Amino acid sequence: MPNKVAIAKAAEVDRNFLYENESIALLKSFDAEDCKRASIRKRDDLAALNSYLAEIKRQRILLPRMRGRKPNKRAIAAACGFRRNIFYSNPTVAAILEDFARNEGVG
Repeated sequence: MPNKVAIAKAAEVDRNFLYENESIALLKSFDAEDCKRASIRKRDDLAALNSYLAEIKRQRILLPRMRGRKPNKRAIAAACGFRRNIFYSNPTVAAILEDFARNEGVG
């Protein structure tokens, strides 16, 4: 994601200017072109989690857990490359982790 604070400072404009519809569209367009030029793919949190879980299953290692045996969401999120708040804001990601944790070691 573009750093709007840094962009506003460099452009010597008020940061609020970057939240106007025309500015948002321009930023999105430039960001898409810049990502394409740099071969940067859009981040996919669900795919990152699925890839991480498949890898730990393949390696036959256990999911990082807290003392109470709950999944260590901070460690898992760090390994996946996103923040742990995704487990609270994305029900699909949360459900996949809960299902994996519940069934870990079964089968």
